[in-house]
Amino acid sequence: MLVCPVDTKSCGSSLVIRVLLLAMIVLAGVSFLPIQASQPSAFADPAFARYYRRASDQGQAMLWGSAPIVSLVEPFTGAPGNRRLVEYFDKGRMELAVDAATEESRTPRQRVTEGLLVREMVTGEVQLGYDSFVQRDPAEVSIFGASNGIDGPTYADFMAANTRAPDLTAGPTTSFNRWMNADGTISERTPPVAIEAGRYVEETGHNIPAPFVAWFESRPFGVVTPLDALGYPISEPFWVESGKGERGVSLVQLYERRVVVYTPDLPVSEQGERFSLTNAGRHYYQWRYGNDPDPAAARQERAVAPLADDTADLSLPEGYSASILIEDAREIIDIALSPSGQLALLDAGGSVRLVDPSRPDLTAEPLVTYLANPVALAYAGTDLYVVDDAGLHRYQDIDANGTVDLQEDVISIGFDRSSVALAPGPDGTLYLSGRAVEPSGQQLNNATGSARSLIQVGPTTEGDALTSTAIVGEGPILVDDSGAVWLVSSDDRLIQLYPEDETQTDRLTLDSLGDNAVLALMLYRPDGTSGDPASDLIALVSGTEDDGGRIVRLQPSERDVASPAATPEASARSGAIVDFVTGLDRPVAMTDGFDGSLFVLDAGSERVYLIQPTR
Repeated sequence: MLVCPVDTKSCGSSLVIRVLLLAMIVLAGVSFLPIQASQPSAFADPAFARYYRRASDQGQAMLWGSAPIVSLVEPFTGAPGNRRLVEYFDKGRMELAVDAATEESRTPRQRVTEGLLVREMVTGEVQLGYDSFVQRDPAEVSIFGASNGIDGPTYADFMAANTRAPDLTAGPTTSFNRWMNADGTISERTPPVAIEAGRYVEETGHNIPAPFVAWFESRPFGVVTPLDALGYPISEPFWVESGKGERGVSLVQLYERRVVVYTPDLPVSEQGERFSLTNAGRHYYQWRYGNDPDPAAARQERAVAPLADDTADLSLPEGYSASILIEDAREIIDIALSPSGQLALLDAGGSVRLVDPSRPDLTAEPLVTYLANPVALAYAGTDLYVVDDAGLHRYQDIDANGTVDLQEDVISIGFDRSSVALAPGPDGTLYLSGRAVEPSGQQLNNATGSARSLIQVGPTTEGDALTSTAIVGEGPILVDDSGAVWLVSSDDRLIQLYPEDETQTDRLTLDSLGDNAVLALMLYRPDGTSGDPASDLIALVSGTEDDGGRIVRLQPSERDVASPAATPEASARSGAIVDFVTGLDRPVAMTDGFDGSLFVLDAGSERVYLIQPTR
């Protein structure tokens, strides 16, 4: 936080002297305190800055190039909210990963990983989750980019070389004499320098040249190991026309994360001059997104433009703007955001449409049709789930082309419509809560009274997945990254439930929301990634006597509000409810965009609003 300086213009000269003397004393005292930079960091997350500094100065320049180019929130099944924050550099990509909660700690831990960008460009397999891939054409992008006027070979040309090779270190000593030509063809010619194999990597079945092994052993990246920096080799070494050195040729080997280029006739005196890494980070971005990764282009690509210039009549906190995205939304009953960033609209007539948020076309061809009186929809990982009177249905777009490739009826039993709630969970799972009914209307819940069942559906679940785990209360549910379920009890308390051991904690009293308040909960943080539900949730509130509807932040207590004596620490936060957006009529659904935007479906005004953090 920036602290404004004291305005001393109105002070007399005597007072100024006393202030200066006091400032000198304070300065002497604080000179031993930690210094916090007041300038904003170039990195999207402090964890990225710490990871960057792990490498030596030379290693930083070699591994990343210069400063970060652009940060994005990309879809990734199994990550919190099935998305993750990434940052692109010229030579690579950092990713903010989250380790799953353990028995020792129910709080997931963040860590930084490096993208396997070269492997994806060679194989065409874009990883959209821990176990989720989409097949594309391999990258027809030169491994050297546009540098030195070299057009080839491309990453796609190395697809044929991505096969296991014999162990050259175990046989007769031979030199690497294979060349990859500019058109991708492979030939055998006399190499400019005789280079022997130094190590065989059993994991991928490739030989590493002896100079590469010696270079790795010199720890060129500092504390960052070559395996962390490069990954395993995915090709044999090839001589290529690189334009480097007197002969203009280099020995190139592709690794999972980066491409190593060795030019033997460059000067030895300059440390590291013979070895270099290509701009794989920039090349990958160009291949995946079709443009150059400059910040302005990325903001334009990820930002959602309003349909019209009309400003929504809403009260917003500083730093946010609102607009009307869809004016006539009378038939829309639920919304969700697809992994590709499209807005899914569930129509009361029985269809689901995917529309571009910047230009929503309500006449677009439906993705799903013939639903029987639909109730709700949600994305879990890359799969779309819809509940209607016939049960729970799953729709899979395997190749991410905007069409349904596989449809499954996961649960073939109807639910009491007023009790249905959907929430995505960790690792692409879906949670459904509701009271199941037979066609005759008989309740099938084994729990007593009017309690709902909590149903967990995995990405590969088939058939009837109905369970009898009982939960209390009505309204929506939220599943956080640790697997805890957040819900509202019948006596207006926010409860955190762990289904595996059925332990629950009362975290916040909701009496102050107003009578007949209806909540829709979700995780949210302005950068578009999941926030910490233990300290901040966001909720829709409608149906109150005080106003038509609003969005609030729920800040749960650090203790069990039902048993305050269980947490004797006086510093424990008692919990709070803070207004975030007011002026809505009857909001019924909300979802968040990749750029930190919020889409809100307001049934009262028959509109879909777009709320965005301003830039």
